[in-house]
Amino acid sequence: MSETLYATFNDASSAEKAVGALLDQGAREEDISVISKDSGSNSTHNATIETQGDHHTENATNGDHAEAAGKHGLSTTTPEDAKAGAVKGAGIGLGLGVAVAIASLIIPGFGLVIGGGALATAIAGAAGATAAGAVAGGVTGYLRDQGVPDDIAKDYHHAYENGSAVLSVHVPSGKLSEMEISNLLTKYQATNVNTYGATAQI
Repeated sequence: MSETLYATFNDASSAEKAVGALLDQGAREEDISVISKDSGSNSTHNATIETQGDHHTENATNGDHAEAAGKHGLSTTTPEDAKAGAVKGAGIGLGLGVAVAIASLIIPGFGLVIGGGALATAIAGAAGATAAGAVAGGVTGYLRDQGVPDDIAKDYHHAYENGSAVLSVHVPSGKLSEMEISNLLTKYQATNVNTYGATAQI
């Protein structure tokens, strides 16, 4: 049986910072999922790409694409986390951010979905075949399917409906143990941090 750690954050931007720190510390993208009604920092600051004839140019609000991703995308918030990531070979760090390293999708009527974990994959897949409102209403069911007890799944769904971000991480992930992940999420102001068994990896 798989184990998955769940947590909530006040908003998507806070969850994004935690994801950046997780990746810097060695967690794997395919173990991480974040869902939020809030579209987070990526929605208003994505770089745009223009093609003119044979010349390919990138324009962004604040410099080139990598710089824009680092300033406005997912990123760690402390030099210590970035330094630890560099030591571990994560290669993400504070300057570049991780917007270029992890999948994110904004679903109209649902919100932000980040990561390659089972929760993010299930919701993104369902959104392609179902109205986003129905997907949003089914968050409790998706969490129950991943092994979260019914009453707790409802609590996480309530948090999502009220603008919080819900994050899940399959544990262990990469080089991180459950305790290390829990401590890191708490450092980034996570609340409702719990671990549940699941039949599928998140």
